[in-house]
Amino acid sequence: MKGRNIFFAALLVLLAGVVLIITHQTIKSVGVVITGGILFMLAGLINMTGAMSRRRKDRVGAVSYVFTMITSVAAMILGLCLLLFQSTFTPLVPFIFGVLIACGALYQFFFLGYGCRPATCPWWLYIVPIAMVGAAVYLFIQRTEDSDPVIMLVTGISLAVMGVAMMLESIFVGRYNHKTIEVQKAPKPVEPAPAGSTSAATAAPEAPAQPETDKKAAEDAAPKPLDPEL
Repeated sequence: MKGRNIFFAALLVLLAGVVLIITHQTIKSVGVVITGGILFMLAGLINMTGAMSRRRKDRVGAVSYVFTMITSVAAMILGLCLLLFQSTFTPLVPFIFGVLIACGALYQFFFLGYGCRPATCPWWLYIVPIAMVGAAVYLFIQRTEDSDPVIMLVTGISLAVMGVAMMLESIFVGRYNHKTIEVQKAPKPVEPAPAGSTSAATAAPEAPAQPETDKKAAEDAAPKPLDPEL
């Protein structure tokens, strides 16, 4: 996993948390429901348009196209329901935010324990997901009638703390990846050959031993000297 990707995700989470902290006195649960409905409808429409465009260019398979269309339509229906039945969904805002923070805590536990491997993060970062679990439990027991500012503030603080923790995690993961790349690029030392050894390529080939039969045939074929008595 790249530290840069973690950093950008952390920046978005931190930004969402800061916005909720700044506007916690003015944002109401009804406004959250309306905003969620609009976002769901826009996301479904964008996904549907993109899937149809890729389908015309033959860049997506039939199964992927059908799955994208189903999820896009479902998102648009959910967004429409949020806009039409605001009174029904408004009491669920604390529960939805509690589930959001709980999922963030589970992600942090998974990342610190397994997801960041082979890099390692310090143990004190586990304080963040533990605190987020407590915040999620607190949100589950809240009601929207009189505690909208508290709900928004607790959710914003939880997201901001999670964003800061993710930024720290991106630093540790980025350092490990950088060290790994430097080790891979470093030239490996060449071990000197032991003294007196010669390689097979440079050693002179030995002449094959001449068989005895070949020596005898050569002696017979050689011209013999004339007898001086003749």
